[in-house]
Amino acid sequence: MFVLGYIPQKNRIFLINKALQISSYELLSSLILAQRDIVKADPNLTTSHPAYQSLKETISQVPESHISKVAKFLDSMNFKEIAYHVTVDEEHKFDLAMHLNKIGEAFRIASSDPSDYEKLRKVSRLWSSCIL
Repeated sequence: MFVLGYIPQKNRIFLINKALQISSYELLSSLILAQRDIVKADPNLTTSHPAYQSLKETISQVPESHISKVAKFLDSMNFKEIAYHVTVDEEHKFDLAMHLNKIGEAFRIASSDPSDYEKLRKVSRLWSSCIL
């Protein structure tokens, strides 16, 4: 594959293979910049850290439809607290709340779907382990 070009207005990169077949892929520069800044960030970065504001500004440039990708990337890089604040996916937010021992938030999310008893069981187990 060879790069033919990139059109920033369309967020598309165009490639051609040896059989002269052209392919295009979505390539968001804002997403790549956000991931770059996450990789470069201090491993001890938290939401109270001054460098967080710079990272938050970079993340805000990512389109809303791709914020979940950024949150999952933050989670994979072990920035769970920041991922918790960034994610818009309730399932991911619940998992992060459980990992961060945010019992009240986890309970709120679990209560929003009364048919999902497993989430409520997880919250009760976390709550009982924190008390003991």
